Amino acid sequence: MLLVDTTCGLDAATCDGKRTFVSNLVQSIKKAHNPRIALVECGEPFGTEYSIKLSDPSFNDLNDDGDLSKTDRDKLYFTKIETHLQCLPGTSIPKRQCLSDAVDIFNTHKSDGPRIRKIVHIQICPNSDRQEVCRKKYEIFNNNIEIILVNIGDQITSGYNDCLFWNGEYNLFAFDDFDFDTPAAVQTTQQLIAHICTSNQFGIGGDGQVRFDILLISCVC
Repeated sequence: MLLVDTTCGLDAATCDGKRTFVSNLVQSIKKAHNPRIALVECGEPFGTEYSIKLSDPSFNDLNDDGDLSKTDRDKLYFTKIETHLQCLPGTSIPKRQCLSDAVDIFNTHKSDGPRIRKIVHIQICPNSDRQEVCRKKYEIFNNNIEIILVNIGDQITSGYNDCLFWNGEYNLFAFDDFDFDTPAAVQTTQQLIAHICTSNQFGIGGDGQVRFDILLISCVC
């Protein structure tokens, strides 16, 4: 699950940068391990035209293993990811509710066997309910869900909401701004992709069996 935070609203350039970053990230993850991915906008009803469900066959039954042409691949990810991430003003839905909704989506989705479940929370804006957000680590951990934080921009600190971790900042990746083409940003992105595709703190899967459910929530709270 990618939980993409835009609680403070984004200008057009920043929103375009967010869309491109998320689309490229999903492409890299799909090509590495072909996980099931869901995209939901926090603040919109789940299952609307702006959502990709874990059960969406047009996206999750597709194995992007190199057989797709570049044109078909670009069209797929642009249509399914970039056009589904809206550029809307921030709303009042608290981040703690987004995290609870993410856990609920995982728990109500029928699984076909043991899977590594991940929330990748892309943070851009500060939140007013930080203490309540920190408490969500118990709910996330107790449901065997791994959370990864990706902090972007200058509105938050690089270690923002690291209270969601039990074992330090091993699951935290920070970018100074929305320029993802700098050498430092490219290196951080590569480390993030590797971490999403291999990290397994709950002992599910292994080198020969790594199956993922990744839920992406675009939070326009």
